[in-house]
This record gives sequence, C-alpha cells and structure tokens, in this order.
Amino acid sequence: MSVLEIRELSFSYRSRLAVDGLTVTLQPGQLLAIVGPNGAGKSTVLRLLSGWFEPDEGQVLLRGEPVRALAPPERARQITLVPQMSEAAHDMPVAELVALGRLTRLSLRQRLLLSPLSHEDRLAIDLALRSADVLELAKRPFRELSGGERSRARLAVALAQEARWLLLDEPEAHLDPGHAQAMMACLLAQAQAGHGVVAAMHDLTLAAAFADCMLLLDRGRLVAFGPPNAVLTAALVRKVYGPQLSVIPNPDGGSPVVLPRRETAAGDGE
Repeated sequence: MSVLEIRELSFSYRSRLAVDGLTVTLQPGQLLAIVGPNGAGKSTVLRLLSGWFEPDEGQVLLRGEPVRALAPPERARQITLVPQMSEAAHDMPVAELVALGRLTRLSLRQRLLLSPLSHEDRLAIDLALRSADVLELAKRPFRELSGGERSRARLAVALAQEARWLLLDEPEAHLDPGHAQAMMACLLAQAQAGHGVVAAMHDLTLAAAFADCMLLLDRGRLVAFGPPNAVLTAALVRKVYGPQLSVIPNPDGGSPVVLPRRETAAGDGE
C-alpha cells in the first residue's frame, strides 16, 4: 500500500520556521484537506511531500522509502504536485500540454526516440480532459485561458500522469462556485478510485464538504487531524483564525459551515 508517512518533519526558510515537527500518516483512498491561515505551512508541506524540498529534519516516506531517495522518473510516477500558478504561460494548446503528463509513463528509450502516443496514452489524455472539464478548451492555447481555466488545465495534466498521489495547492483558487465544486468532486472521485489526494485549501466550508480528513496547521505546527467535524470545531477555529469566524454545525450531521462574522461598528444602527 502506498502510504505516505511524515515523521518529525521540520523545514525553515532561512531564519523562519515553516514546518515544525510534523508527524502524521496519510492513507491512499482518501481526500485530505490541509487548512490553516496564511503562513501556516500548507504549501511547504506539499513541497516536502512531493520531494521538491528537502527537510531540515525528519523524513517523508513512501512505502517505507524516503521520497527524496526515489529516482526522479519513479518519483513522478508516484507523486505529482499541482502548484497554485504555472511558471509560464505556454502557447501550447491545452491538449498538447496535457499529453506531456504522459511522459512519466514512458521509458527513457521511448522518450529519446520520440515514440508516438499509444492507444492507452490517448485514452488517458481524453479521460483527463473530460475529468477536469477542459475538453472544450483542448485546442485553445494555454496562454489565452482565464485563471480558473488554467487551474483546470493544470489538473488535467496531473490526471494524465496517473500518479498514485495527487497533491494540489489551492485547487479552488480562481474558480467560480460551480467549477470549485466540480473540481472537488473530481478530486474525491480520484480518491475513491484508490489514489491519495492532498489539497491545501483556504475555503474551509468547501474543504469540509468534500474531504474525508482535514489537517489543521498553525505556524507550521499540527493543531488537529481527523474528520471535518472533529477538526472544524468552534474552539479550534477561534484558536487558529481568531473570533471573526463562526462555525455552524450541520443539523443533519453533515460537514460544518464556516462563515465570517460581521463586526458592527459602535453606534451602527442607532
């Protein structure tokens, strides 16, 4: 089983401690939402999980082996990271960009010989385009897409890669509510198909509605880990985010709703 183990993980940016002694075990087949305020360490944890960053202390283990010890091609087949924003705005059409996600499935010889895509590759690309809801954008240059469309296109690239673990940094960013829900439904479907899915998120209500588990961070430290109802309690949300948020329990036993509390100015309404 492709379990991801985080053991006593710490990482600093020069003098600033970003992740502080984090220990947790992540299971495939679940959608995990990492939440916390700005600067909590969410994005850093994703980069440590993917092997992009080397920890100062501790380890990230995949099936008992350090992620950083995996050869880059094997690591790419096991773990893919979808960052918040693309490094560059490509002129490449979306379908061709998504096809690049299949490179990790090819041998070195196939890549050197520029082997044509197989029937299996084309099926995976088509499924990725459909799953990320970008099939209608397949022929459009990536550069011409809106921020939300680019987010969906980057997801399609990752889906085409068919890695065992899918890591996403703020997948709901730039998306309207409908597309944000569709994005989360797609990620949940990936988890239910047996993949491990980890998403760093700011929208607490959306995260709670779809995530099987939540990991709450504050200044790099683990505050809570468990199902949404156990993590998004009024006490924990006030402790981490302050008193400006209200947690409303779902009367049907579903996920909680987190809403901003309007601060009334003195004398308002008088």
